[in-house]
Amino acid sequence: MFDAGSVHTPFPRLAPAVLLLLTGLSAVGATAPQPGRAEVPAGVTQATQLQDAFADVAGRVFPCVVLVTSYERTPPNAPPTTPNEPPGGAWQESHSNGYPGFTKLASGSGFFIDAAAHVLTLRQLVTRSDGSFADLVDIETSDGMRALAQIVGVEPTLDLAVLEFAITPTNGPRKLPAATIGDSDSVLTGHWAIALGEIEGPGRVFVPGSVSSTPERQCYQDEMSATFMLISSPGLHPEAYGGPVVNIRGQVIGVSMPTGSIGVMGNGLARAMPIDIVLPVYKGIIQNQSARSPWLGVSVLEMSAWRNQFTDPAVLEAQPRPRIGIYIDNVFDPSPAARAGIQVGDFLVRLNGTLLTSAYRFQEQLYLAGVGHAADVEVFRGGQTLRMHLTVEERPAAAVPR
Repeated sequence: MFDAGSVHTPFPRLAPAVLLLLTGLSAVGATAPQPGRAEVPAGVTQATQLQDAFADVAGRVFPCVVLVTSYERTPPNAPPTTPNEPPGGAWQESHSNGYPGFTKLASGSGFFIDAAAHVLTLRQLVTRSDGSFADLVDIETSDGMRALAQIVGVEPTLDLAVLEFAITPTNGPRKLPAATIGDSDSVLTGHWAIALGEIEGPGRVFVPGSVSSTPERQCYQDEMSATFMLISSPGLHPEAYGGPVVNIRGQVIGVSMPTGSIGVMGNGLARAMPIDIVLPVYKGIIQNQSARSPWLGVSVLEMSAWRNQFTDPAVLEAQPRPRIGIYIDNVFDPSPAARAGIQVGDFLVRLNGTLLTSAYRFQEQLYLAGVGHAADVEVFRGGQTLRMHLTVEERPAAAVPR
């Protein structure tokens, strides 16, 4: 859970990339002032353009960012407490007396991920330490309006949750903004990475940074630490975790992750979960309303990553492989895959009839199938196609990804 008592400064330190850029701008493009004219140095003009770009990102993204607060019922024998009064707004009527009988569990950020007012956030924000759901979840938008929400489902392994409004404003329906989703697979080292969040009170979090390193893998099943984006994000408030990380166009490329999950690396560096991994999980949660991690017991590589293992083109060309598919580089035992006879070195071509063009597509089909449901797979091995029938299981506690 987050330390909600941490101090927040309204003007977080600029990321190293910003400082270097602004320092360089002050030394370039300056021209000698002419009599009778107020010359603006070129560096100032460029810095102003960057400033305007940041303001544009904030203006477009903050309406999608929310504060998520969870509560549990206060035990009957607990000493009485004074309920918190929510801030004013169109939805205050529902909460004019706060939440008597409830105690705060945690608070952090999230964002509207679709036009149906689903909110993506962190699982640890809406669950107790034993994994059970909070008794009440409250969402506050960036303009101060509040509503209760219900938990649609969670993903324990990746620490994700999807919420949905359980009540509507008393003054009628309201159109809620959805974030613009980007492509995290196209992000390069050095690109902008801006973390945003909503915190309790009037404060907001807007921390410009840069991508320090891109993910090494697209499948989290075995090496989850290799799937995260490393970003420079100094001074990020704890309640900002769960909020979006966006590019300079305001498109979501990731979700900021807190200490205790994958966490802050230190020295001003943090990790963000790429949105291309998040989306398949979100789709599966929406469809199945699940609180469990689906599992077949395999880890996979993109075809391009498999090819990169070969330094000799002749050796690569001699390897039998399908035209489309993903390479199986690890099989857990025991697991549904091991019992079905799937082996390291096989290629997974189809899952439930869907052609697997990427690791993302594999994870999407796995979550859409869901725990307890069938997984008919097509495997390529040594030039032959094998068809197997598996059942998706819940990921066991012992199968902890690295």
